[in-house]
Amino acid sequence: MTGNQVRLTEPLQRGTCRGGGVGRSHAPRDLLRGGAELAALTLLMLGGTYVASWLAARGGLAVSRGLVFEGRWFAPSWSVFPWADCAAMLAFMVVLPLAWERVTGSDLRSVGLRVGLRGLAFVPAAVACAALVYGLRWRAGAVRPVADMGAAPVIVAYLLVAAVAEEVCFRGVIQRRLTTMAGVRLAIPLAGALFVAWHGAPGSPWALAFRCAAALGLGALYQFSGSLLPPVVCHWMLSLAAV
Repeated sequence: MTGNQVRLTEPLQRGTCRGGGVGRSHAPRDLLRGGAELAALTLLMLGGTYVASWLAARGGLAVSRGLVFEGRWFAPSWSVFPWADCAAMLAFMVVLPLAWERVTGSDLRSVGLRVGLRGLAFVPAAVACAALVYGLRWRAGAVRPVADMGAAPVIVAYLLVAAVAEEVCFRGVIQRRLTTMAGVRLAIPLAGALFVAWHGAPGSPWALAFRCAAALGLGALYQFSGSLLPPVVCHWMLSLAAV
């Protein structure tokens, strides 16, 4: 098996702190360097996205909060699509970390950008989980109505962009790097905690429980599939279910 073939199995296997090889590093210097690099990258990804979205809001540009009006999703046209939010997420959560990984010598396929048979095999499970959650929310009357069905394409597109960006950030970068440093048993909950915190204060204990369960489930999907496709699909459908 060649070196490239070995890297293709990440994140199923544990790589070095730089994400390129196999075998978790226990050297304190490597752990310290990897932790500092991950902390800096996380700050740039999340802080950059937040600041860019805040500046867009200050400038009067449409942001995701504008899609909700009196508890109902409302977006009469693409003119109110949150372009600024999407651009910020794609720039700081996708382009920046992938460029960082490339510069530091990581194989971008190890992030989970490949699909593969394993990734495809986990997609039905991701869809089934999201469909189950939606069914439970629908039965409980927790699904918010869409004020204008013309808004549906806008909502679907925005949530897809958010799902891709957040999965690259929290699973493809943060969880994968944590796995190389601390192992998967710590990586999934730690990355999940950041994911939950990123989404702000929940409206109820049930909402917090839902987010925690989603974070752990998405982390497990990524870890066992070795691809970002299943968690992206599940994340996107869970977001639609949360609407």
